[in-house]
Amino acid sequence: NFYYPINKYETRKEIGLDLNSKIVLYSGALREGRGLSRLIEIARLKKDTQFLVFGGRDKKRLKFLKQQSKDLSNIYFYGFVKKDLLKKYMDAADIFLMPHQKNCDIIKFTSPLKMFEYLAMGKPIIASEFPVFKEVLRNDFNALLVNAESENDFAKKIDILFNDKNKYNSLSKNALISSKKYSWENRAADILSVLKC
Repeated sequence: NFYYPINKYETRKEIGLDLNSKIVLYSGALREGRGLSRLIEIARLKKDTQFLVFGGRDKKRLKFLKQQSKDLSNIYFYGFVKKDLLKKYMDAADIFLMPHQKNCDIIKFTSPLKMFEYLAMGKPIIASEFPVFKEVLRNDFNALLVNAESENDFAKKIDILFNDKNKYNSLSKNALISSKKYSWENRAADILSVLKC
């Protein structure tokens, strides 16, 4: 289970991240359509922000993405890491990114499990605006939804969150509230209530 973060600065000290850096995190598959090439372009626009990327057991794909971003010093591909360590990096981050594109293999059918883990961390999510995401994510309530094909739109939303403390805090609070609605216990209760009808 994921948890509400304790103190991101304590965690940053523990894992060796700069206390004052702006940190955006992506975790999940690195397959085509998940938006990793777009994420690299977002990092190119936001040189003042660090982008941490976790996931990917495909070493060939990981090597390709690292090659694609070799001129950048603000994006880091960690590959697959154990869940306990990933939790710490998620705790240390400021914003979570879901830059999926229209050729993604899941967006027509299901929401990624990672989205619920992001919500449970109680921090803002910036996500591509697809109908399947909008079943859980509400723009300006628990996330910011953007044009999936525009790295400029993603970059602008990152700026908004780092410059508007009230919006950042409101999205964080509502993300955590939303995560409780989608807990395994609540899902099970919903299923049981339907079965009793």
